[in-house]
Amino acid sequence: MTIRRSCTWIAPCLDDGKKFTTAEQTTGRGKAYQTHDNPDFLRAMRALSDYHEWVEGRLMPIAAKWMAEHRSELLKMLNEKEMDDVGAAVEAGYKLVAGTEWWQKIQSQAKDKDFMKQLLKEFVPNPIWQEATAQFKSAEDKIRAKFKHQATPE
Repeated sequence: MTIRRSCTWIAPCLDDGKKFTTAEQTTGRGKAYQTHDNPDFLRAMRALSDYHEWVEGRLMPIAAKWMAEHRSELLKMLNEKEMDDVGAAVEAGYKLVAGTEWWQKIQSQAKDKDFMKQLLKEFVPNPIWQEATAQFKSAEDKIRAKFKHQATPE
């Protein structure tokens, strides 16, 4: 978890995964789930843990840098109680960004159906993720087929 004091970043992500046991890493970082739990639930918990780690390890440092650069503006928007609240600081940062011409242009483009249609037409998914997803889906299909075959009486 990221820690802030007096609207200043003082500690990076404390749960970066390096301190977790192998069992925790393979069954969900925050809690070692029982092996008899639903495999889809376990996969979702692992994905959520990985997403949390990515947010803490990548997005929050970027946000912290931006907030440090805009500290005086943020301080004007936060009361004393909110100074140590990461969520309140991020929300204040969002309100600052939402008021910029840059964000207003993005919002108006998002409402333009022709612009969005062209944008989606030109969109190319990340090939690395496409390949990883295809490999995962293939392996999952093989496992499902194996169990389906075992359940079928001969």
